[in-house]
Amino acid sequence: MRAAPALLLACLAGLTQLAASGYIQQLISELDNAEMGDAEFIASAGDWRYGSNEEDGDEGWDGLCEVGKKQSPVDFPETEEAKKNEDEVEPLAFFHYKEAVSTNLTNNGHTVVLNINQPCDVGVASGGLRSLYFLDQIHFHWNSEHTVNGKRYAMEVHLVHHNVELGSFDKAIKKSRGVAVLGAFVTETTHPNPVFNSVIEGMSEARDAGAATVLKSTFSAADLLPKNVANFYRYEGSLTTPPCLETVVWTVFDDTLHASREQIEAFRELQTKEGPMKFNYRPTQPLNDRDVTWISTILPEEEPEHVFAEQNEISAGRPTKSQATVLILSLACIRIILRTLS
Repeated sequence: MRAAPALLLACLAGLTQLAASGYIQQLISELDNAEMGDAEFIASAGDWRYGSNEEDGDEGWDGLCEVGKKQSPVDFPETEEAKKNEDEVEPLAFFHYKEAVSTNLTNNGHTVVLNINQPCDVGVASGGLRSLYFLDQIHFHWNSEHTVNGKRYAMEVHLVHHNVELGSFDKAIKKSRGVAVLGAFVTETTHPNPVFNSVIEGMSEARDAGAATVLKSTFSAADLLPKNVANFYRYEGSLTTPPCLETVVWTVFDDTLHASREQIEAFRELQTKEGPMKFNYRPTQPLNDRDVTWISTILPEEEPEHVFAEQNEISAGRPTKSQATVLILSLACIRIILRTLS
């Protein structure tokens, strides 16, 4: 038990030394000057479409996608098999994810995209991500792109973020781990999920490719996270649409959302330039030499499974990057101490 105070003092000493060196101040300055990316990569990657057959969704993408050995999506092993590569890290920390904000909805001919009008920066950090990432947009795939032991879910939600140290999404997609995507599977159930109601209502006004609208009710990014975000698959891969750049760190949750068949069918009624958007997923790609890591962030009972930083917990207005940086470094210290005590 005596090791914990010593480790805490070591952590504090390390933070003090970093502060004295000016490193933290330099990082904060870079974060403060970061720009939000427009994240319209799905619409701006050239003239492409999904194949005519569901299992050949990327048919005709030759020359549009980066050719490499870290392509996405992939098939995940079942939990017990995945746990052979298990790792324990600090919980994911979500910033302003619960803020109810105005949201634009666009049918770009490939999917439906939600762009949040952010009065404050919505982001995620910790959980092994190594950096702070700001949310750029949310989009949907039906059926799911990733699979678990060959099982494909009814849908998959992607929450796309860029590394704030790189300044913008456009710059981030060109750098390793520049983009962080949180993925959530959607299971078909007999009862509807009210979370999707506002999105589906907006889709009724944006059925045609290129159409856009503003959701009539406010929306929060946390609505599209599963209840349990403590356990997830982690691997390094690519964008799942052209240009398929291999710069994405993927976090796909084990827990799922749910939607009724009627709600799922509403997505399939969206229109492309060629007709109904019956499906929009890329087939799974070879893992090659990559590992899929099963990550569990469940801490002792007295600790929360994850952190949602509410606006009034961070600041009275726009969250400061210094507070985010301190939180990340503090969580790293706490992790060392908890491992020592366990």
